[in-house]
Amino acid sequence: MPQLKNLLISTFSAAVICSSTLGQELKQGDLIWEFETESYVATSPSIGADGTVYVGSDDRNVYALDGKIGAKQWKFRTGSYVASSPAIVADGTVYVGSRDYNVYAFETSSTGPADSSWPMFSQNAQRTERAPTSVSDALQITISDKTAWSFIVSFITLEDSTYVFQASADLKNWSKVEEVNGTGDEVKVTDRREAIFQKQYYRVK
Repeated sequence: MPQLKNLLISTFSAAVICSSTLGQELKQGDLIWEFETESYVATSPSIGADGTVYVGSDDRNVYALDGKIGAKQWKFRTGSYVASSPAIVADGTVYVGSRDYNVYAFETSSTGPADSSWPMFSQNAQRTERAPTSVSDALQITISDKTAWSFIVSFITLEDSTYVFQASADLKNWSKVEEVNGTGDEVKVTDRREAIFQKQYYRVK
């Protein structure tokens, strides 16, 4: 799978600049290519698994560029400025918003985002950057007595991570029940508070 070994920078000029960070024949920082649009480029490019670079411009267009040489593969004209950075999801679909009040979805040649530590704005399509990932394992809830309010929630943790076990009655307002330090193994949290709502929801962050 191709991996783009370059740093892509959008600027407030009408250009997307690709600067080498690894090349063999070029020195680090040497310019590889530059693609000029018809107006400001104020958004961050996103990189697909095949090396295609997707970027929006204030010229109202969304561009797909060859990541190796900077050649235009295609462009799509929206009804206004493209002021949001494209997001690429696992199937390669690219989503981008425009100030024409529309969100656009594009079928692309990419099979997903680039296998890179930072293939798009804020690192991923969820825009979580380096925020800790949520607990991936399904929570296993053990309730010894369904009529009792005290019950145990167990989940697998990562070592040297911190988890906050929270409760809510409406999925909007959350309160902390307990903070847990990860051990790399299963931990258990017991909620001994008396239930005062008909429904109670829990989450681990």
